[in-house]
Amino acid sequence: MPFITVVLLSGTIMQVTQQHCRCIICEPVNDPLNRFQEAMMGYIGEHGWGVSDIADDDIGPGWAYTVGLWHTFGLPEVAIFGLDTDLRQSCLNFLADDIQAGYPIATEQERSEILEGVRVLLKSMHPSWYEPLFGEYGSLFSFYQRTPRFPILQLVWPDTEGLFAWQSGSDPLLAQLQPSL
Repeated sequence: MPFITVVLLSGTIMQVTQQHCRCIICEPVNDPLNRFQEAMMGYIGEHGWGVSDIADDDIGPGWAYTVGLWHTFGLPEVAIFGLDTDLRQSCLNFLADDIQAGYPIATEQERSEILEGVRVLLKSMHPSWYEPLFGEYGSLFSFYQRTPRFPILQLVWPDTEGLFAWQSGSDPLLAQLQPSL
C-alpha cells in the first residue's frame, strides 16, 4: 500500500498508508457544513483527530469517540463508554497522541499506559452497531460521508479487580457502563 505524507497544522510530519478516505476533508461537499463537521475539521487540522463526547442519559452511559484517526493515520476510530467525561476524553486523546508518536493500534491490543497502569483492551466493534451509534446527522458518519465502512474499535476497561465485563466474577455494573459491542 502506498504511503502519503501528512503535515499537521502543528508542524508534525507523518508518513501513513494511503487509505480510501472520502471524508469532508478529502472530498469537500457543496452543502454547508454542520457545527460538528466544522469543529472536527478544525481539530483534525490542528491535531490530526478530534474527540466527540455524548453525555449519559436515561438510555445509557456517557461515551466518547475519536474522529480523524482513519483520515489522518489510516487506523480505526475508537469509542469508549462509561467513566466520567474528562477521563474518557483523556483516554482517547492519550491513545491518539501515542498513535501520532508512532505506536499504532490494533484489535485485541492490550495497553497499560492509558489509565495509569490499569490494563485496557481494544476490541472490535461489530458493524451492526455503527449505524445506531454513529449514523445520526452531525456525527461520525456525517464526517466520513461517502467513505466505505471503516473499522471502529471499543476501548474497554476492567473493574477494580482487573476483570473485564465478559469475564466470570466481574462487577455486574461494568456491563451496564460499557456495553459489549
